[in-house]
Amino acid sequence: MKNLKLIIYLFVFSMTFIACENDNFGPIESTVTETEEVVIGFLDDNNGASLLEDGGEVVFEVFLSKALSYDGNVELEVTSSDGSIESSGVQEVTYQENFIIPAGVTSVPVTFTFSDDTLNDGEETYTVRIKNFTTATTLTQQYVISASDVNKKERIVKVYDVLPTVVETTVGDVQVEFTWRNSSADLDLYLIRGTELLNANVIDYSVGTTTTEIVELPTLEVDNIFTVYAQYWTSPVAVDYTMTFTFPDAQEIEYTGTISDDSILFQFNKETNGDDVTYIISQL
Repeated sequence: MKNLKLIIYLFVFSMTFIACENDNFGPIESTVTETEEVVIGFLDDNNGASLLEDGGEVVFEVFLSKALSYDGNVELEVTSSDGSIESSGVQEVTYQENFIIPAGVTSVPVTFTFSDDTLNDGEETYTVRIKNFTTATTLTQQYVISASDVNKKERIVKVYDVLPTVVETTVGDVQVEFTWRNSSADLDLYLIRGTELLNANVIDYSVGTTTTEIVELPTLEVDNIFTVYAQYWTSPVAVDYTMTFTFPDAQEIEYTGTISDDSILFQFNKETNGDDVTYIISQL
């Protein structure tokens, strides 16, 4: 009888243990939510725009690859090739530095307007970038990154005192002829690689005693910006001049102007694409 009671107790205890093992205490299951990448950048066809510096205007479109549930604040940054966007108290470019991309919206246009800095500086290049993007509410399901594609990451604007002349031609030498009528003025002509007036940068020069000077840009000169510089041998006097660029396919571009002191008269870019060459000429 005692043995029977012991068996019954053991049976009841074992059933209690089994019941505890199966009381729905399984592992906790959770749903992992992946954060989604949203790209911010520029989305328009105005990259590389060429504008007059006095009143030139361009519109760039700032975009998100997907609309957010919250407003986002965009901060833009503009830099200039000469290191400053202000000259002699003149703000060279005006734009909305901070603006909102509203919730549910994927793009916002931003207008950039340029002003004359009163300097005779030929081409000036401005670069527009997205400096920062923030939201008042922390994003938990999305994160925003800058576009890696350079065509979407930044915008370039080239601004000129006078819009340049674009010449499309072939590979070959370019001749630059400088003439004036006042025979009492003796001027020399220099063709310089880059923009620094250094002897080491001189490609060609002409220092005759007539009223015509000619220099040449050789075919083998690699793509760069080039400077045409005139210097008085005699005391400076005001003279009217003609400058003629002759290209390998016999195209000729003629400019006129007035010079009264040693001066950089022209700057031009050379851009080669296979057998095709583009020259962008600015008269200063």
